[in-house]
Amino acid sequence: MVYISTNVNGLFLSQKTHLGILNQDFPHLQNLPTTNACCQLDETSECNCPTRGPTPARPTKIPFDPTSDNLDKFESWFLETFKDSAFNTCEEQPLQEMSGTPVEIRFKEGEKPHAVHTAIPVAHHWKRKVKKDLDRDVKLGII
Repeated sequence: MVYISTNVNGLFLSQKTHLGILNQDFPHLQNLPTTNACCQLDETSECNCPTRGPTPARPTKIPFDPTSDNLDKFESWFLETFKDSAFNTCEEQPLQEMSGTPVEIRFKEGEKPHAVHTAIPVAHHWKRKVKKDLDRDVKLGII
C-alpha cells in the first residue's frame, strides 16, 4: 500500500514493507546480501568464466510452434541462444556495446544543464560495497 501526501517532506517506509530493500536482520550488517559473481578468480588472477560474446541477431521466429507443450523447448532454445551475451553475468569482462539509437535527454523549455561537482554522501557502512560496485562498473565499461 502506498500513501501519497502533499504535506510530507521526505520518504517514509515501514520496516515491514516487503520491497526487498532491507534485509530481514536490518540493521545488523553481518547478514547483508552478497552479489552472485559468476566467476572465481584463479591463482593467476584471470577470469575463468565463459567468454562474453556479441548479442546474436534478433530472431525472426522461433524454431517451433509457440504452444504450451513446447515451453521447455522454448526455454532451452532461448537460454542457449543468449547464453554468451544476455545471460553471461561475469563481472570481470567488459559488456558489449549496445545497439540502437542513443538515448535523447530533453530539458524543460528555457532550462540549461549545469555541472554539479559535489560528491554524494555515502553511509559509512556502505562505502566499501559502493566502491567495489563502482570499480566493477568501470571494468565492465558502464562508466
